[in-house]
Amino acid sequence: MTRWLAVLFFVPSFIFAAVDRDERGNATENYSASGLKLYVHSPRSRYYATDSVPVELMVRNDGLYPVTVFLHRNPAKNFTPVIRLSSGKSIPLKENPEPSDFERTHFGNYTGTNYHSRAVVLQPGESFTRNFSLSDFTDTDLTEFASNGTLSIMAYFYPNPEQNPSIFVTGSNHLSLILDTPAKTKDSEFYFSDTADSLPDPSETIYLLLTAEYSGNWSRYFKYVSLPDIIRDYPEYAEKYMRTSADGKQSALEEFRSYLMTRGNIKKFQVIQNDASAENSGKVQARVRRIFDGFEREFLYTYYLSRKQESWQVTGIETQIIR
Repeated sequence: MTRWLAVLFFVPSFIFAAVDRDERGNATENYSASGLKLYVHSPRSRYYATDSVPVELMVRNDGLYPVTVFLHRNPAKNFTPVIRLSSGKSIPLKENPEPSDFERTHFGNYTGTNYHSRAVVLQPGESFTRNFSLSDFTDTDLTEFASNGTLSIMAYFYPNPEQNPSIFVTGSNHLSLILDTPAKTKDSEFYFSDTADSLPDPSETIYLLLTAEYSGNWSRYFKYVSLPDIIRDYPEYAEKYMRTSADGKQSALEEFRSYLMTRGNIKKFQVIQNDASAENSGKVQARVRRIFDGFEREFLYTYYLSRKQESWQVTGIETQIIR
């Protein structure tokens, strides 16, 4: 009788232990909580706009236990950078980059399975670095944005992009690079002088934007934001938008629009800081108190605005929870 009981207890445990595992390991073992960190670095802090700007992405295990990551033969599956101008506007990335788009060969297909990736175990303190050029990820001519002066780069790392593409690690730092620009001509320096007085202040735009959200006037709210730009600041929606086909991008934007309309009611807001020293860009901070997950929370929003003819539009948002 005792032997039969042992079979009843031990056989099910063996079966269920293998349910979410395959020959490559556990599909849910990669979490940022395990201590996996991503850092962005460049050998220099200043480049000409025409340079091939090198960027190093280092993944390091700062935790206490080994972590398995799966490096795809297409680096774009593992790494998604966000390249932002000083105005807050994001530089568009390539739609669906292929391995051939990258200057340096990563590695071939190490397996005979459908997983075009290589499993790498990072022990505590170990790391690996992947070197890129910005041209690997974007076809944009940086000389078009030379007048903006500064690039801010951060990135996301997907440890297991095929088995669990919803898991990502947010970069632990932002890389700031200065782009040397040609001197301004007298004409360009005063190009907007005739209409400067009629242009609304960026802080006024943010006040109108938050007032529209507070009152539920969404048609007016979306008048002041560029959805294709600000969606990149929300990783859970940016991934779908960046990786989908052209036909699916509109659907991703509509889903993001619905989120913005239902994320929590504003109870109170205050515009506290305005930086409109640049001609075509602005930066405004606001404290916003809203109901979030059933609790009243206070946030500090940093809005990046770009000049659109005779108005301002939000092209970037950074969010910080105050309390």
